[in-house]
Amino acid sequence: MCNPALAVMAITTIASVATGVTSYVQSENVADAEKKAAEGAAASDYQQATLQQDQINAAAGQDMTERLRQSLKERAAIRVSAGEAGLTTGREELASYQSASKDVAIMEANRSSGVEQTQVEKQAIFANAQGRINTAQSRVPSPFMAGLQISTSAAAAGAQGYAAGKGLK
Repeated sequence: MCNPALAVMAITTIASVATGVTSYVQSENVADAEKKAAEGAAASDYQQATLQQDQINAAAGQDMTERLRQSLKERAAIRVSAGEAGLTTGREELASYQSASKDVAIMEANRSSGVEQTQVEKQAIFANAQGRINTAQSRVPSPFMAGLQISTSAAAAGAQGYAAGKGLK
């Protein structure tokens, strides 16, 4: 007849090893899912920031073009008025041109600031995603540590099983 202490010890040891391996595989699967979720969220956020950057550039380009068009109309109106009055237009045209140039420079500075802000947002998106990935990976024990945990729990389960089996005699 089989020694009941050894049989119980073998069963508890095998169950402990199976539980340890299952736990390790599950932690790897969870970490992999978290990593993919972080990468997907980062890609979506990065794409949104890029779209925002493109919108900033397009809006600034339209605003600057419209301001320059307005400046041309102002200078043409100044020339017509001066021509009808028999005056020269140098100073008035220069003032209109300088005003438009100043406005365009301000628009460009605002555009540049908006683009820089979205660049900072993109860097933050990348850093956040990397942090989430690192956190997920840190939850998975190394293969050595997993083996050590499994073997330790198997030895403890085996000892408990042997002790329980001895009580069956």
